[in-house]
Amino acid sequence: MNLEELQDRILKKFDEAKKDCDRSIVFWYDEDGQFSEFIDKLDLGDIKIWRLMPNNNFATKYLLESIDKESDYLIYADFKRPANEDNWLLDIELYSDQFSTDKVSLIMSDLGIKDLSLKDIVGKTVKFFDNNKMVDRLKSYSIEEYNEDDLVCGMISSLCDMKILDFEGSIKNLIKAGFDEENNQYYKNLSEFFDLGLFWNRVKKEFGYIDDNPTLKGLFMTIAISSLANEVSFTLPEKLKKYVSQKPSSCAVFINHWMSHYDDYEILQKLLIELEEELDLDSIVKRVDIDTYITAETFSIFDRSLIRKIIDSLINGEENYDDYLKAINKRKGLYWYRRYRSIYEALYFAIQIYIEKKKLQRGFGALDAKEMIERYTNEYYKIDYCYRKFILNYDDVDNPDLFVDLKENVDNIYDNWYLKSITPCWNDSMLNESSEFLIDGVRLQENFYKDEIAKVLAKNDRDKIIVIISDALRYDVAVELKELLNMDTKGSADISYMLGVVPSITKMGMSALLPHNIIDINDDGLVFVDDIDSSSTENRDKILKMNYKNSAAINYEDFMGMTREEGRQFIKSNRVIYIYHNAIDAIGDKAITESKVFVACDEALEELKKAIERLNNLSVTNIIITSDHGFIYKRKKMEESDKIEVGSECKINKRYVLTNERFDIPGVFAINVRFLKDKPQVLVPKNIGIFKAAGSGINYVHGGSSLQEVVIPLLRYKNLKMSKEEAITKANIVLTTQNKKITNNTFTLTFFQVDRVDDEEKVVPNTFKIYMEDLDTGEVISNVNTIVADKKSQNYDERVFKIRFTLKSGNYDKTKNYYLIIEDDSKVLDKVPFKINLGITNDFDLI
Repeated sequence: MNLEELQDRILKKFDEAKKDCDRSIVFWYDEDGQFSEFIDKLDLGDIKIWRLMPNNNFATKYLLESIDKESDYLIYADFKRPANEDNWLLDIELYSDQFSTDKVSLIMSDLGIKDLSLKDIVGKTVKFFDNNKMVDRLKSYSIEEYNEDDLVCGMISSLCDMKILDFEGSIKNLIKAGFDEENNQYYKNLSEFFDLGLFWNRVKKEFGYIDDNPTLKGLFMTIAISSLANEVSFTLPEKLKKYVSQKPSSCAVFINHWMSHYDDYEILQKLLIELEEELDLDSIVKRVDIDTYITAETFSIFDRSLIRKIIDSLINGEENYDDYLKAINKRKGLYWYRRYRSIYEALYFAIQIYIEKKKLQRGFGALDAKEMIERYTNEYYKIDYCYRKFILNYDDVDNPDLFVDLKENVDNIYDNWYLKSITPCWNDSMLNESSEFLIDGVRLQENFYKDEIAKVLAKNDRDKIIVIISDALRYDVAVELKELLNMDTKGSADISYMLGVVPSITKMGMSALLPHNIIDINDDGLVFVDDIDSSSTENRDKILKMNYKNSAAINYEDFMGMTREEGRQFIKSNRVIYIYHNAIDAIGDKAITESKVFVACDEALEELKKAIERLNNLSVTNIIITSDHGFIYKRKKMEESDKIEVGSECKINKRYVLTNERFDIPGVFAINVRFLKDKPQVLVPKNIGIFKAAGSGINYVHGGSSLQEVVIPLLRYKNLKMSKEEAITKANIVLTTQNKKITNNTFTLTFFQVDRVDDEEKVVPNTFKIYMEDLDTGEVISNVNTIVADKKSQNYDERVFKIRFTLKSGNYDKTKNYYLIIEDDSKVLDKVPFKINLGITNDFDLI
């Protein structure tokens, strides 16, 4: 470097220094004195030059702070800068700038690194600064003032391809790239362009990982096992204790944060499953109580162990149902729940079936028909609902062998105890009531048009009424639809019921819902309404128009396929519209697809919701959803004893025989078909058996007189004139813990769900993320907890959540506020200030 270049660099340094203050002092320690001969030749204008020597520290200090406090000075020394503790001029240097001509100093100058204590780190990592790409990425982090932590983390972040300065993310990328360090590109970057000693020291500082020969595999094992130690209350065996670091809370927070990143959580799952198999954690967890790990989430073994124990308990006849449900509920917000969701859901509904059985252990009693149908629509239908949900989730389980015995138990309860008990009780009560299958005071399906539609038409000449008839929409499915509509649309739904016709089949039920004077059936089995064959949508349209000209019948697919303008004109032109929907019966009535009928129920719910939303958008206010019939479906194979021989040449169907012949068959009774012209006789099984007949499947049936087949839902939906956001309230939570001072790395806070979930009040479940954050840095300093606010109970105690938090290890300013953040999926709802005053920063003795 010649004199002119040197002079330009010094002047540039003073220009930079002048940006911050009126007076500039620049120290230049020329360690080898290689530029000493140039000092007297420099022409720096008004900038004065002062030679610093080992014996003139006091004179220098006196000059700068007493004699001349105005001038700019270059303080030149031809020796190495003294250590801070030996530096008489340290106080002046702290508000001054540094100039140097060695490579390391030039690097520091280029980056604006003023802290000279970082010179050793830069010196060890010079190769990093030879890579323009890495340096540019480091600069992109916009570090305002470098300290050791920011510099080291910044270089590591750059070498690990991070878009922002993120040490935690860098470690994640390193682990994701594999434990084979020779083929791990990020680790190779650290080895080539950084200093591995510096890297592992930073790892030690963050996670407490110490090893004479550190490896990425060892680091991950330490983080995972330390996280485990942080969350369980049982004593770890010696083979695991050796992996527990001195900072288990930081390890737990690292694992938790990774679990919260849905874009790459599957990689973490794979690594954790491999590790738990390698360490044989199963054998350890088998020997400890559920309570010691009920909220642990690092490893999936805790979920699998809990699931096994609940299944075994149910099979063995243990009745700790509340404990099982509480345990499942505690897992709901944890990491592995989504992987085992179907299993947990199947277990939940199985337990509910056991609970219902226990409540009804005395049987269904000697109730009259009115009491029986009221009990069914208020209570008993829940067993059908729970069985449907159990089978749905069972079918979605990856390893159904786990459920073989439990499923057999549930099938036996549903089939042998429930269906085979309630059905004969119901039919006996109906026989005592009427030979025509009538109940005094209960609405009849065949009076639907007169009771519901005609009243609207008579009220005025404006009001419209839309009827959606969903084939085989069973009562329990309709109740679920009511809840779905109340929770997810801007309207309000309520449900009641009608007593359906027998035989409970499509052509009879569909005809009964139409306006009619006479319903008749011919020898070919066609049902006529006022002399019109009612089997097609086109003919049903004619029947509706015969009664009221501004009426229409349309299939669901055709209605949903209309453009907005077509739909608007269609609604405008008609006051009465019947929309025919067929999702459930279309699947259930075929042997090859009947096993998917419960899936079809879910699909029906979504399709019906879409139809309601479409009608809402077309400003329709009055909607009724009903059905032609229900159904029975069970997985248990039909036993031969449940098959009934008729011994006649008349047409025999699985669940009914329509005939004028008289039969005396055990387990069969006759009903006069009340709504048909000549009131023929229909034979139906007294229980859930079937007649021996050719045809499709035998697990999905309808046509008989069971409650599941003849209780017809009558769901009324009103479109509220407000936005969906205004109509629906999300359940909210509040922090109830009064003490806002944290004195331990692990602590528990209590939250309360203010609003109970209620579909009729349109209060819907809500999911919250809750964590501690340093708002000054934007760093999340704790694990991220999830609260699922879905409690329906009116009991306040059952809407309380006790949530355990873990702080990262670190030095916290006890005078500063740190904030508890409560957010849902749309926004931050609350920021609650806390003070943190940890007695110790090493949390090893807390595990």
